[in-house]
Amino acid sequence: MKQTIVLALLLALAPCDAWAQDSKPTLPQGEDDVRVQLHLTKLHGIHVGDAPFKFVPTPIPKSFIHAGANVLVNPEALIPFFNKVAERHDRSVRVVQIGDSHVRGHIMPREVRHRLGEAWGEEAMTEAEITYYTSALATETGVPGFVFSAMGQNGVTLSYYEDEAVQEDIADLRPDLLIISLGTNESHAKTIDTEEYAQHLELFLQQMRRLCPEVQFLLTTPPGSHVAENRRVKRRGRWVTVAGKQTPNPHTAEIVGCQQAFAATHHIALWNLYELAGGSFACQNWTASKLMATDGVHFTTEGYTLQAHLLAEAILDEWNKYLTQL
Repeated sequence: MKQTIVLALLLALAPCDAWAQDSKPTLPQGEDDVRVQLHLTKLHGIHVGDAPFKFVPTPIPKSFIHAGANVLVNPEALIPFFNKVAERHDRSVRVVQIGDSHVRGHIMPREVRHRLGEAWGEEAMTEAEITYYTSALATETGVPGFVFSAMGQNGVTLSYYEDEAVQEDIADLRPDLLIISLGTNESHAKTIDTEEYAQHLELFLQQMRRLCPEVQFLLTTPPGSHVAENRRVKRRGRWVTVAGKQTPNPHTAEIVGCQQAFAATHHIALWNLYELAGGSFACQNWTASKLMATDGVHFTTEGYTLQAHLLAEAILDEWNKYLTQL
């Protein structure tokens, strides 16, 4: 009886290969660990190599007064999007940025694309020189991965993107994340109706969800702009309009406040560039750092590049947190 028990214990403790009919091939040293890692990462929905992306945060100019933190508000709203980013080795994940002239200039979206591409790869897009005179729509290579496109028009407000044909153009890009960068032109209207603006936001989001049921949204606030006190003067016998002194646009804060309230109510991710740049001091900060164009509305190449890097890094910071919480 004792011999039977001992024999049973030995069989239970022995490696399977000792008694299996077909022994498994011997793996090189360390390959077992890789196999385990592959299994575990597959269970979590991520792949080997999806470690937090290490980057040195782009510094905000020291001259900025009352600069805010570079963070996303309601970042948990992007978890469904990050789930898709984690699967980008098996399927393409697409980001589309829409906006006004800040996006149409292509400097900002081009730099957002490259910064995110450093973390998520750019193999799914063909290399392209993106300038003001080219399209910012990505041409896909056919392999899965990260894809970034941008659509912008000078002088437009959100109502422009409520057009059915424009929305179909956006939907054709199959966005998993839609970055909405608008508000500057709304802030230059003679009168501001924040309730009406919120209605436009809600209508647009409903329309896009109907066309792209799984899309997530990220609102970005306007960066701040000036208004000029125009005056009429007579020159050579003709009356002409001359731009007077530029002052910070007081309506920017109203638009930003509306976007903040809307994001909170509808649980939408928000990047508050206005507060990041100093809020009521934003225009002063942009100008003092020579990052704003002379028209007081647009920005220099350096200004748009700074904004792009800050936006991309705010997204990547949340991506890193997402990976560590799996």
